[in-house]
Amino acid sequence: MKKSYIPVIVDTAFFFGLAFLLFLSLLIRAVKSPFAFIFAALLSALFSVLVFRFMLKRKIKSEKEKKEKERAELTFFQLALMKKNEITDMLAKAFDKKGTPYKRVGNRFYLTDDNMVIYHAFGVEGASKVDVLRLYNSLKPDEIGKIICADANKETEEFSDKFNGKITLIKGEKAYAFLKDLNALPEINFTSVVANKKKLDLKGVLNKKRAKNYFVFGLVFSVMSFIVRFKIYYIIFGCAFLILAAAAVVFGKDTAKEKR
Repeated sequence: MKKSYIPVIVDTAFFFGLAFLLFLSLLIRAVKSPFAFIFAALLSALFSVLVFRFMLKRKIKSEKEKKEKERAELTFFQLALMKKNEITDMLAKAFDKKGTPYKRVGNRFYLTDDNMVIYHAFGVEGASKVDVLRLYNSLKPDEIGKIICADANKETEEFSDKFNGKITLIKGEKAYAFLKDLNALPEINFTSVVANKKKLDLKGVLNKKRAKNYFVFGLVFSVMSFIVRFKIYYIIFGCAFLILAAAAVVFGKDTAKEKR
């Protein structure tokens, strides 16, 4: 999994600088100057390690979720390209490997142990009212039906609700989780066109949305340089954030507009 650590490192560096200034302000009056700087640096480093670990775990989790979402989208697209009997054969093999007893009738699977009928509708338009009605008419009084699909419109969902729980639509993330648990994810046989990313991606840092935050941080540090005893550190961090804010405004991109 490719990961860009630049935003995490930048944010960690900011917290280090902020923690250093706070610890230094607290220690400078209680400890002699050289030791105050050393203790402040050590405490800030320890704090930054904790911050880095927290932010890195959150980033890794976010990237895994993003990758899983992309995999789900590719899976549904692949299923939409496949014929119904191909999907049925794939599900049958998965049920066989898992040892699930079933009876296959057309594109439906009767799970004898659960009194359940599984039906799939992975077409481009998703599940329809016709699919719901077709499955309902095939059910026995003691059976329930489940339609596995990528999506279904509101009318189809409302229509399926009229059968008092006899028909359930399993769509989107739940459908993907069902296929994954069954080990029935299809092999992706088409090439996805994805823009090549640069090795050094500064989009996370030079994001126009972050410019305001950088400016506020820079302004706070700059103002504090007129109040505190050791002005140089506040001036350095203040200028650094103000420069970063300007760079984000001039060179940064609005990721929200790019997604539209």
